[in-house]
Amino acid sequence: LPPNLIALVSNAPENEFTSFLDAVSQAGLTEGFQGFGPFTLFLPTNQAFEQLPTEFQECLFRPENANSLRDLLLYHVHDMSPYPVMSWDLADGQEPPMANGGTATISIVGESGYINDSMILVINVLARNGVLYVVDKVLIPPNFALPDSCSAPGRLQTPEPTEEPTFGPTDAPTEFPTAQP
Repeated sequence: LPPNLIALVSNAPENEFTSFLDAVSQAGLTEGFQGFGPFTLFLPTNQAFEQLPTEFQECLFRPENANSLRDLLLYHVHDMSPYPVMSWDLADGQEPPMANGGTATISIVGESGYINDSMILVINVLARNGVLYVVDKVLIPPNFALPDSCSAPGRLQTPEPTEEPTFGPTDAPTEFPTAQP
């Protein structure tokens, strides 16, 4: 059997997901992601976290803001379905419910898949308790607001992309086992 999601992500090549793992730990979700699932996780890379404004990251990682961080992270998890959602279950225009109570939007453009404005780089990575997809941006829930404890609370504005994503096959981890239909 493959390892659980946290063990799989922890052992990814080149420590590509340490920002996510740090956030999960800070939000108190590590044990949950090691649980039974099944989970469908849209996993942002370290590079995705680096795209967030520094002040936003610093604010969310304060211990008193763990609930806001938890809300943000749970927006990366498809709401508990009885089975993990594989890529062949996703369709253009689909609006999957997310574990924080929000919804996301799936888009298919040519050969590329997106969740909201985040490109899906790697699909169908199997874990003992679910499946993960690697994405190039941190998913921000609609109307997500910074906590009042931040120096500049308010709604996070996701910057508009200035050009088409430039991620190629060498930019994403390649040593994950994937399932095929």
